[in-house]
Amino acid sequence: MKTKLFILILFSLTSCKSQDVLKLNYKAQTRGYLLKINLNENLLHVEENGKTEEVKLTKSQLKKLNNELETIDFESLELKNLEAQHQVDRAIPATLQLVKNGETYTFEFTHNTNKKINTILTLLKSYTNLEE
Repeated sequence: MKTKLFILILFSLTSCKSQDVLKLNYKAQTRGYLLKINLNENLLHVEENGKTEEVKLTKSQLKKLNNELETIDFESLELKNLEAQHQVDRAIPATLQLVKNGETYTFEFTHNTNKKINTILTLLKSYTNLEE
């Protein structure tokens, strides 16, 4: 009986953990540039200036990504939004939506203005064969 209870508890914990779906949608676009990165669980789709690639991430890649995401406090993250420069294409407007551990975070900001976000984007792009 104890063995059955232990297996049931272990199965329940595993089921709950698998429900923590990781989703990330990023888009930076101006008249001459487009970068879209979409991650849904382990399926990564990257589009940059007309080139696209879709890959399935391995467990180790997801673990590395999660480790990087854990270093960011999304509750207090402040991102620069150079809106006046967006109007004349001097800065690239970007949006980021992240769903992690049941929480949804949405940001509008200027592309390439936050080192931690850039680290995440560079890591995701490195999993594809698209050039920098």
